[in-house]
Amino acid sequence: PTPEVDFLSQSELFANQAPLVLTAVLSQGTFEHVGPAGIVFKQGDPGDRMYVIKSGVLEVITQPSDNTPSVTVAFLGVGEVVGELALLTGSPRSATIRCPENASVCRLD
Repeated sequence: PTPEVDFLSQSELFANQAPLVLTAVLSQGTFEHVGPAGIVFKQGDPGDRMYVIKSGVLEVITQPSDNTPSVTVAFLGVGEVVGELALLTGSPRSATIRCPENASVCRLD
């Protein structure tokens, strides 16, 4: 794959797709930069888009319903997809996604 679609081919969701399909997916996406402590979306938000990480790391944080402190449950890197479950099910976001430093993501509405 070309460098433009290389990060998509690292994703389980897009791993076995032809370069033509990856290029078509990218043509529908919007690239966004997320800076330190930037929030991609918050737990409870409506799920109307998903993101594929092009560079950097995103942190997955959940806020338990009993008002105990929020918990970091995962760190996601290049090629990983976030937000697809809410997009597919129409349910609210199940976690907050925050950027610890800098990241670039491809937003797919």
